Amino acid sequence: MVTVIGIQEQLIKLFRDQFHLDVPSVDTDLLETGLLDSLHFVELLLHLEQDFGMKVDAAALDLDQFRSIASIAAYLAPRTTKSSPVSSQPPTLIRAA
Repeated sequence: MVTVIGIQEQLIKLFRDQFHLDVPSVDTDLLETGLLDSLHFVELLLHLEQDFGMKVDAAALDLDQFRSIASIAAYLAPRTTKSSPVSSQPPTLIRAA
């Protein structure tokens, strides 16, 4: 079973390796500090789908669930279907024709 602490560790690695960001604390407000801008937010959603095997419902999206690593992990814990470590590969973007 995937734990919130395990997910937090995976998210810290994702932010460091994919976004080249060192988040000071799991409770740091990523949106207020500007660490998570709109481009990174979209990339984050793609990584969450790829790495954690879950879909984010855009219609029900609540930004407060993505304010910190702790809140993202709490959001993911009951929804994730994968327990594997975060992928080192960037997600595949699908472009509309």
